[in-house]
Amino acid sequence: MKLNAALFLAFSVSTMATVAFFIPKAVEALGQGYGDEMRVERGPLTPEQLAAKQAQHEARHAEREAQMQEALDLTEQQVEQIAAIKARYNPQKEALRAQKQALREDGATRAEIKAATGDEKQVLREQINLEMRSLLTPEQVELMEALKKYPGGRGKDHSERGN
Repeated sequence: MKLNAALFLAFSVSTMATVAFFIPKAVEALGQGYGDEMRVERGPLTPEQLAAKQAQHEARHAEREAQMQEALDLTEQQVEQIAAIKARYNPQKEALRAQKQALREDGATRAEIKAATGDEKQVLREQINLEMRSLLTPEQVELMEALKKYPGGRGKDHSERGN
């Protein structure tokens, strides 16, 4: 039994050493690094692809919004006030989207785009959330935080997302 354990340990160590040695070399040979640099550049989207992607995003967003509205049991007045807040911030959100699109078209990487727009996007998101939270009851705020923490039952904490 001790021989089997020793052979297993030796095999495991040699396998890990091989992987640790060859993977970085293979990546280097391809001229790529880890992370953002390894992403495949697909080029700019066609107008049709962009429209389809935007429609898909809007559909997912509307679905999540409806689920949150139902889960929080929002009143009609709260729904209208939240819609007004979102409408008020739409020009700023559109300006950020246009800025990101211009950066993409100029060939900026995801990291460069995030560095250029990330802080402004986060501040805008926080402003919107603060205004919306002010419309909710304490019970609704508590429930919303619980739902944000574990959306869809996936078990990830999304309360501190960077995007």
